[in-house]
Amino acid sequence: GDVRKELLEGREEYEKGRKEADEAFEKAEAELSDAENKLSEGKKELEDSRKKLENAKSTIEEKEKQLSSAKEGLFEEEASIAALETSVNAREQSYNAMRSAWSAAKTARDTKKRAFQAKELEIRITQGLPDSEARNEAISRLEGELETLRAELSLLEAELLAHPKPDSAVQTEIFADRVTVSVRKSQLEETRRQIQEGEAALLEGRLEYEKGLEEFSEGEKTLREKEEELNDARADYEKEKAETEKKLYDALTEIEEGEEELAAVEEPEWYVLGRDTVPSYVALDSDASRIGALGKVFPVIFFMVAALVSLTTMTRMVEEKRTEIGTMLALGYSTGQIAGKYTGYALSATLMGSLVGVLLGEKILPWVIIFTYKIMYTNLQVIAIPYRIGYGILAAGISVLCTVGAALFSCLSSIKKTPAALMRPASPKQGRKVFLEHIPFIWNRLRFSQKSTIRNLFRYKKRLFMTIFGIGASMALLLVGFGLHDSIYVVIDKQFGDLWRYDGTAALKEGLSEEEYADAVRAVEELPETEAVLPALARQTDVSASSVTKTANLIVPENAEIFMQMFSLRDRKTAEARSLTNDGVLITEKLSKQLSVSVGDTIRLKEDEFTSRTVTVAGIVENYVYQYVYMTEEYYRAVFGRDPVKGSVFFSLSDPSDIDTVSEKLLESENILGVSQMGSSKNTIRDMLKSLNLVILVLILSAGLLEFVVLYNLNNINITERIRELATLRVLGYYDGELAVYVYRENVLLTFLGIGVGVLMGKWLHAFTISTVEVDVIMFGRVIHPESFLFCILLTLGFAFVVNFIMFFRLRKIDMVESLKSVE
Repeated sequence: GDVRKELLEGREEYEKGRKEADEAFEKAEAELSDAENKLSEGKKELEDSRKKLENAKSTIEEKEKQLSSAKEGLFEEEASIAALETSVNAREQSYNAMRSAWSAAKTARDTKKRAFQAKELEIRITQGLPDSEARNEAISRLEGELETLRAELSLLEAELLAHPKPDSAVQTEIFADRVTVSVRKSQLEETRRQIQEGEAALLEGRLEYEKGLEEFSEGEKTLREKEEELNDARADYEKEKAETEKKLYDALTEIEEGEEELAAVEEPEWYVLGRDTVPSYVALDSDASRIGALGKVFPVIFFMVAALVSLTTMTRMVEEKRTEIGTMLALGYSTGQIAGKYTGYALSATLMGSLVGVLLGEKILPWVIIFTYKIMYTNLQVIAIPYRIGYGILAAGISVLCTVGAALFSCLSSIKKTPAALMRPASPKQGRKVFLEHIPFIWNRLRFSQKSTIRNLFRYKKRLFMTIFGIGASMALLLVGFGLHDSIYVVIDKQFGDLWRYDGTAALKEGLSEEEYADAVRAVEELPETEAVLPALARQTDVSASSVTKTANLIVPENAEIFMQMFSLRDRKTAEARSLTNDGVLITEKLSKQLSVSVGDTIRLKEDEFTSRTVTVAGIVENYVYQYVYMTEEYYRAVFGRDPVKGSVFFSLSDPSDIDTVSEKLLESENILGVSQMGSSKNTIRDMLKSLNLVILVLILSAGLLEFVVLYNLNNINITERIRELATLRVLGYYDGELAVYVYRENVLLTFLGIGVGVLMGKWLHAFTISTVEVDVIMFGRVIHPESFLFCILLTLGFAFVVNFIMFFRLRKIDMVESLKSVE
């Protein structure tokens, strides 16, 4: 069988190995040859690099000489330009002084000349006056002044002639020299820039040269290393070739020996283990079944409430259009045409709503649930949520059946009447006696408004039952949401406060001798912070009954009295204490449910891969986190035939806040492998349970929204159906407040009745939901806190208050016109 097949496979592998080895040897030889060729090419490239470096060095030296010569010429040119610029400045100063002196003399001459000409003009003007003594004296005085001015003008003319006039040619020469200086300076700057660029290029060339030298040195070093690597590779090749040849020879020898021993091997037996034997698969299948069961209940409740709202809405819509239906009948429209109009509206609205619901609902809610269960199944890395067309069609079909059926039924009921009857307003329902009227002791003590309210409630029985059921179902869903939260988080307080009373566990190393084991236990006992110490066997084992296998923790304490101080073993329902006995084992409640066993039944504990032992269930104890099997040392010896190997030490502290200090001290012992703190385990479970808040939140939000819609829709329909009645009361003199109280009294009473029904429904639904959504290693509590009841009641009353507040504004719009319509 398998041995023969292995030998055949071994021979095939040997042939394959021989072929691969030959190919590997050929490939290695080719690689060695390539390496030698590359080494030769590297030596040639290194020689070329050496020649390039020598040429670069010669070029750098030549450029250095050129730069030195250019710098000397630059210094000489700078001195020549400076001398020329000094000469030009001196000539320009002399020219400017001469020009200033000549300009001053000319200005003085011109001023005196203008004064002389003015005096001559004054004399001519005076001579033109009539002849008189004063005229003649003035002319004499003016002629004397004119002579004085003439003399002064002559002196200034002589002084002007003494100053030479500036020559414009000199100014032109000075400007030309200035231009020459500027041009030569520009040329000097260009030469200086070229020298700087040359120095930069020279520096870059020198750096490249130095870098080339370093690369050349690295190349020489690399070439030497490659030569050494080539020699080592050649040696490794020879060594590996010899080892491979030896391994192939040994493999061939083993194959031949195996073929000789094959005849002595007996025919083996086959054992087939299906996936049902894998605990994780069984747990996942079980959890999927629970969610499937949950999916069969909650959609039914939501559908019933939604169908109630749809049925009421469609019925009311058709009843409001009775006049229009009567007119259409009178005009000759057929029954199918009239019914098609309203059923078409109901069908289109339902299909659009169903489409949105299927597209969103089949993605959001499954994702929330699967994400929650990933806390247990970490291998669920990818969440696959394909669309289930069948479920979508089923949900849409039920919705269409409810809404379209309601519209069709209402249409057919109305069409049976005559057009004249339909075109008239519907007659109010006739009142009947209620059961309280047959009890005079109660009925006679009620006020008129109270009697009116009771009669109205039973007058509209359909609305009565629909309101009570709608509020009750929504209230029940709210209670389930908050109850789930209470039941989940009560686990932490009960498990880590009431049932487990120890503070930590020290895990001992495996294979300790008796002396090392005693030292490890003593290290825990001698700590001043420890109050009680309990060595015990604590290990995981597979527990099975019938065809179901679960993983549980087996605890075998050394001292039963100390064990009862650290562990509270009791019945969950009766709180009756349970003790360890030598007659059997104690198992946790969830494990008993998973294995479907009770007190007196037997289960099997796995000892090793091939052996399991049968034990009797002596009791079932309360537990919420993980699954446990408890047994005494004597019963363990009787079952397994040996003493238990104690690998854990449970301990409790006088002050639990010292757990960190105790852990550090215990870890210093070489025989203690690790310390598990109760606080860390508590936080781990709390983090695991947090993910279930997503499911709870979705459930609470959905239930709250559904409850608000139910209240608003039914209250709106109540006012619409009784609009004429309320208008009549307005005509009779009812104020807004009185009219509101008249309606609100009925709404409040129906709300309280719905809350009562919801509480009863919620308790049953909560118990069913808890048993459905429990994960494999955790059992939830069966409790709803009083504050959750109170909050759900207040939330429902709050919704009712908001709806009534909205309806109040509609009641204020009712006037006598509505009453007149009812008379017509």
